[in-house]
Amino acid sequence: MGSSSLPVELVIATALMAVACKIIVLDLKLVTSEQIVGLALVTLALGISYWLVKNKTGHTKL
Repeated sequence: MGSSSLPVELVIATALMAVACKIIVLDLKLVTSEQIVGLALVTLALGISYWLVKNKTGHTKL
């Protein structure tokens, strides 16, 4: 972390862990289908974002 840039990969990974924790403690008897779909979409978006950031960092050297 020698640069002054924001560690985007770390932020996305932390958000993924928070969503995963939310899913693990979720009570399926009290949650609506809209909430489940919302959590699924957030998880998918964070997963794609993490994958894009992870793949981009390896190919930026010119």
